Amino acid sequence: MRSRRHTSSLTVRATAVVAPAVLVLALAACSADEGVTLESEFLQAIDVAGGSTGEVDLVSTMHTDWQRIVIACPGQDPDAVLAAGGSDAGPATGDVPDLDDDSLGHLVLVDSGKVADVVDVPRDEADLCADAPTDPVVVTPGSATMTVTEASDGGWLVAPAS
Repeated sequence: MRSRRHTSSLTVRATAVVAPAVLVLALAACSADEGVTLESEFLQAIDVAGGSTGEVDLVSTMHTDWQRIVIACPGQDPDAVLAAGGSDAGPATGDVPDLDDDSLGHLVLVDSGKVADVVDVPRDEADLCADAPTDPVVVTPGSATMTVTEASDGGWLVAPAS
């Protein structure tokens, strides 16, 4: 029969070995999750859709709460983006992305009248603004299908389905 002192010593040694291993695994899991963003999920969904069906559903792609997604493009008026995201009660509130950068289009996710998140989309990968719309385009859960076609430069052209 082992003494109580010997058992305590084994417990301390086992804890000293196991605890760092558990910590390393926990940190690895956290850092893996940090690499997954709405932008990366959106771009991955676009790549998959472009290689197969040619359509992507934003309801299943945007894993966050939203009632409207406003497609905001370079040169558009930030107030128009907030107005498009709003309702009869008034424009949405919150921060709008910089609309002076021609290299980015944006998905502005609005929930309960507030900007909940912004997904910056590099236009050379997935161009939301190829048609150069002067007004922001609104997508709702009932009209959340986007068409994906190959662009001449190798990226994708993305637009709401008609």
